Amino acid sequence: MTATEFGEYIFNIRDRGGLSRPAFSKKWGYHPNTIKSYEKEGRLPPVEYLAALSTETGESFIGLIKRLLSTGPLSKLDSYPDIEKLFDEMPMLRIDEADAAYGKVGEGDTHFMVDSDAMAPTIASGALLTCDHFYSFSQIKDGAIILLKIEGNSTVRRVQYAIDNQIILSCDNDKYQSTTLSKEAFQELNVLGIVRFTLNPV
Repeated sequence: MTATEFGEYIFNIRDRGGLSRPAFSKKWGYHPNTIKSYEKEGRLPPVEYLAALSTETGESFIGLIKRLLSTGPLSKLDSYPDIEKLFDEMPMLRIDEADAAYGKVGEGDTHFMVDSDAMAPTIASGALLTCDHFYSFSQIKDGAIILLKIEGNSTVRRVQYAIDNQIILSCDNDKYQSTTLSKEAFQELNVLGIVRFTLNPV
């Protein structure tokens, strides 16, 4: 499938869903010209856009990802992640909905969509995360990436252990500052999960 054919494919999905380009733009924040470039000009959309399209139309998110991975230059890759095995058609939650998911985490892996670039380029905005359930702070190894809640906001940070029992919560994106905490303060944090796998937008 070419990029142009993929654009026609997602255009038909949106059109069948009865959602006009301006209406989709207003609801999801994509400029109409950006949507047009995805549908008519051969520009491949990010995963976040496909998640929005799936939410609006009921089209299989896994199916959209599979189509994307078989499109244009991506079709030349030797292999991709086993999308079905990783996500098993489980609903994707925006990272700011982590509270709602917290009660479900103990039932197994939980999946989130990141809408921040604080951990870019490791975890880009629009990336999908698979998080393990968090049981104790002994699970968190040096260099681990955790999903946590700070002052009412859910976010992702890398954990680095320093001397004198200091813990650094760092961002891979240099635009954001790191935070240094004592071990005691660190253990007071509301950790929602430990990031096990990320799928960044293409």
